[in-house]
Amino acid sequence: MDEMLVDVDTWHPDTRGMLDRAIRFPLDSDLEEISDAAASEIFAMVARREYTPLTRR
Repeated sequence: MDEMLVDVDTWHPDTRGMLDRAIRFPLDSDLEEISDAAASEIFAMVARREYTPLTRR
């Protein structure tokens, strides 16, 4: 099951399928498009399972 970062270092299961819907229907989601560099930062943060503020660009 997917998990969502809901607060600093607080992860919860995505029981309502919000992530799946956002991926399958991107035009209907409230997600914002980000740069490749910011996406890499987020992937690394998720892999470490810790939250750090994104670097300002």
